[in-house]
Amino acid sequence: MSPDFLHKPIPGISLTGEPGNAPWEQPPKLTTIDEVIDFYSDRITEEDVLPNLIETIQGNVPLITIADGMIRMGIMEGMHTIDAGMLVKPVLVELMISMAEIYGVKYVIDSQDMMKQSAIPIDVVERVVNETTEKIVEAKEESGGLVARRKK
Repeated sequence: MSPDFLHKPIPGISLTGEPGNAPWEQPPKLTTIDEVIDFYSDRITEEDVLPNLIETIQGNVPLITIADGMIRMGIMEGMHTIDAGMLVKPVLVELMISMAEIYGVKYVIDSQDMMKQSAIPIDVVERVVNETTEKIVEAKEESGGLVARRKK
């Protein structure tokens, strides 16, 4: 065994910390909805965040998924409560829609919206299914059945 094995944390050590030390176990830093909205609108427009956000939106990540991630981070950092995050989520999505439109980027609001955009036309699906079925039937007839032994 390597010496590094001896210097690893003991399993369960994270469960022995003092309750109340985690940021989410403290009172939130932002207590009103207006403060939370201002926090996110400032955060979204920061120079190091904005290009990454636009790139993420351009990658067809649903805006609701992005907003959920931002809200979770805010909760974990102790910035606001879960309730405040849920109330601010529609505002975050609208902010991102506005940003995407300003930058001329296509966006997907939620997964259902994404499925509508990437849906395969039914005639294409039917054609592929029919072609595949014909190939399977031909292969079955040539081999004498699906489980028949091949001739040598």
